[in-house]
Amino acid sequence: MVSWLTEELISLGKKVTLFASGGSTSGAELVLVSPKPLRLSRPPIDPMSALAALLESVAKRANEFDVIHCHLDWVHIPFFLQLGRRMGALIFRFALFREWLCGCAPWL
Repeated sequence: MVSWLTEELISLGKKVTLFASGGSTSGAELVLVSPKPLRLSRPPIDPMSALAALLESVAKRANEFDVIHCHLDWVHIPFFLQLGRRMGALIFRFALFREWLCGCAPWL
C-alpha cells in the first residue's frame, strides 16, 4: 500500500519523502530510520524504539511538508497534532480508535 501510494504520487509530479527502514527502495526521497528491515535485524530492534526513532525523524522535518500521511494506525496522532501540519492516517482498527477519540480526545 505505501509503495503504491508513494510511486503514484511521484508519477503525478509530487515530491514525496518516505521514512522507512533499511532495505527499502523507492523513487521518493528515502529517509532510513533503521539500518536494516526490523524483521531481519540481529539482535532484534525493539519495535517501540524504532517507532520512536521514526516519529522523531518526521517531527524534526515536519516544517518541510505540506501533508504528513502515516500508516501507523492511530498512535502517532496525538504527537503529530502538536506539529501544526496537515495530516492523513490509515487506521486499521477503527473501532478501537473511535473509543480512544471519544474518551480521550474531546478536542477533536
